Amino acid sequence: MLKALYHNIKTLKSLAMRHLVASPEEAFGVEKYCAQHSGQQKIVSCAASLEISFFKVWQSLRRLSFLQRCGAAAERTPSVARPYGKVYFKTTFYAPQELPFIKMNLLESLPYVDTFIIVEGNRTHVGAPHEFIFEKFIPNIPQNLRQKILYIKADLANEVVDCTESRDGSQMHENENVLWDSFENYVDLRDEDIVIAADADEVIYRKIYPLIFALLRPDAPLLLPLHQFFYRMNYLWRDETFWAPTAAYAGYYKHRPHPHKWRYEGRRLPLMAGCHFSWQLTVDQMLFKLKTYAHNDIYGHLADQKILQDAIDNKTYPFEPERPFVIEELNPDKDRIYYPESFFTFRSDFAHLLPVSSCET
Repeated sequence: MLKALYHNIKTLKSLAMRHLVASPEEAFGVEKYCAQHSGQQKIVSCAASLEISFFKVWQSLRRLSFLQRCGAAAERTPSVARPYGKVYFKTTFYAPQELPFIKMNLLESLPYVDTFIIVEGNRTHVGAPHEFIFEKFIPNIPQNLRQKILYIKADLANEVVDCTESRDGSQMHENENVLWDSFENYVDLRDEDIVIAADADEVIYRKIYPLIFALLRPDAPLLLPLHQFFYRMNYLWRDETFWAPTAAYAGYYKHRPHPHKWRYEGRRLPLMAGCHFSWQLTVDQMLFKLKTYAHNDIYGHLADQKILQDAIDNKTYPFEPERPFVIEELNPDKDRIYYPESFFTFRSDFAHLLPVSSCET
């Protein structure tokens, strides 16, 4: 009886939250509407255009105003606006095509991060040997962005299991967890330090850092919502939000058993935090990824040039054919609001992933 009552209360609470609390996607819709209408914040017309309640529009405007105030405070008094302890950004590297995204995150995080950690393991998620190569590409990073890099060569040889023959998917994910946690062996983290953890192709907006610092609590990470791009830098997956990167006080994980992952966990940030530029690869790069990443057991059979080229050309999703996959082609100049500002700095790095007209702009 009590169990059923608890379930009903939980369901009602969930429904109330859905109808009363603006989602990050709805708040972004309000932000986009204001940008398209010269900053006008007319609640009635905005609500009618977006087909959401007046309350959600008002709530979104309050969040966006708070975001602006956090940014302004950080610019005026950065040493006071930042939290106590060091701020780390942690990511991983395994292939050259990830470098442009790492450069973007370096530039976005530059005013707020003390150390930018790049972890490269000597084993792939499948457990096969991997050569350390990141140092070869450091000269391609602008000098002003290199100063905060801490490059970690993580020795995983005795911690992961080789699954090249067994194709054990569960073990591949365990191998991935080992890589995600490995930086803890090389960095002296204090409980009051903050770690923002994201994969290389998950780029966090510069403007969102002060909001993260303002909302983060020692007892719970923040889970960061990202716009989901797929195949090409202007292919936005409509109605799909990617939730994985997190921000957390180091003390939250330090005293818990492994794996920590530093992903997929926490209170949800109420505003869109950046972009996930997923599978921004040539077909040859896709073939390499499918043979080495943690989902090899599920999607390895898609390592076929014809299948992959067809998916790109026709905007299909062979990984889960029944899943809704609607691509909206953006114009980066007209739809600038979606992109991190660093994208426009390093735009030429993505020439092969953009329409010719867009690259020439």
